[in-house]
Amino acid sequence: MRASFRLSYDTLDDDLAAAFRMLGLAALPTFGAGQVAALCDVSTEHAERLLEGLADAHMVQSPAFGVYRLHDLLRLFATELAHAQVSTGEGDHAIGRLHDWYAATLHAASRQLAEGRPAPPEAEPMPAVDVPAFATHRAAVEWCQAQYLALEWVIAEAARRNRPGLAANVACLLWMYVTRAVVPRSHVTSQRIGLECARALGVEPVQAWLLNGLGAALARTGDSEGAVEMYQQALDLRQRLGDEAGCAAPLNNIGNVRHYQGRYAEAVKHYLSASAIAAGCGRRQEQGMILENAANSYREMGAHDEALAAYTSVLEIHDSEGYQYGVAGCLTGIGDTLHRLGRSEESLAQHERAMAINRELGNVDRQFLDALDLLARAYASCALIEKARACWAEADALAAHQDSAPIPAP
Repeated sequence: MRASFRLSYDTLDDDLAAAFRMLGLAALPTFGAGQVAALCDVSTEHAERLLEGLADAHMVQSPAFGVYRLHDLLRLFATELAHAQVSTGEGDHAIGRLHDWYAATLHAASRQLAEGRPAPPEAEPMPAVDVPAFATHRAAVEWCQAQYLALEWVIAEAARRNRPGLAANVACLLWMYVTRAVVPRSHVTSQRIGLECARALGVEPVQAWLLNGLGAALARTGDSEGAVEMYQQALDLRQRLGDEAGCAAPLNNIGNVRHYQGRYAEAVKHYLSASAIAAGCGRRQEQGMILENAANSYREMGAHDEALAAYTSVLEIHDSEGYQYGVAGCLTGIGDTLHRLGRSEESLAQHERAMAINRELGNVDRQFLDALDLLARAYASCALIEKARACWAEADALAAHQDSAPIPAP
């Protein structure tokens, strides 16, 4: 097979041969023009032509428009060529450019993923790299979903290659995606690496952010008390730094742990403390998001009047801030509370309003799946069985797709 590959490789012109070798430096499962442009230090347009040429020569495959991959054996062949013909310095520069591209692209995606949340602090200035724009929340989520393993690789490799600032930045930004991921993934390792890098650099605001991120990662694995310990460390550090506004997030997240433990009254206390901090710092959108969490705990503990009152306050905040993602989530909460009170037709009206906003936003994250499930329950309670089945089928198909979606070209 090697001899056969060599015959095909020898027919390539110099630019195509160089591009093929560069693909052997990073074992990306799939790639597009952005990654190739970074590896080869060329424009995106030139990278597109290179990929088309490699595809015409059957050296790469293209399973979807703008998406390319190497057959496993061809990847091994490319890696052999890279090791033999790409100098250490040239390879290091190429991998560095690829890391910069991933960091800058994730930074661009995070602007859509923020949904009113504060942006993470930076351990060092973000690379000045031309990257694709993400026009919608959905596009950003799908890119992160597809590139998740590559982003974890970037964090580990950047740390190994003595680029702690970039590793910490990517770890911070990755948290922005993982907290909204449809399919939970363990991101403990990436957050630990980022935290170690931030500590090595002595950048305490980044450490506080990543302590919070590590807490969220541990909570996902079921390590509730480990999560609370990280959140408490983040809170202590924020307080020592005099960052009053930053104290809201760890307090809110301790509330989240208590909520999922079924300790709703404790959760509400933490949420109200966090919400008061956000309000006092003039961060109304964050205040609304935290109050919505309190409303959810009220709902789960059966305090329906308190839940509806809190949701009503949240809805006013989100409306005034133009935060439609939050409006949709709040309407879903109101709808479910009304459903639990047996007010089926009112419940259905709220759920349908929420779904209309979610669809307009192109939302595909966990909030959307929850909204589909609760809308289906509302339809079922109104004896609209076919509509209920359609919602559940859509939710099931979407979750399955996002767990195995091919990597889209950026």
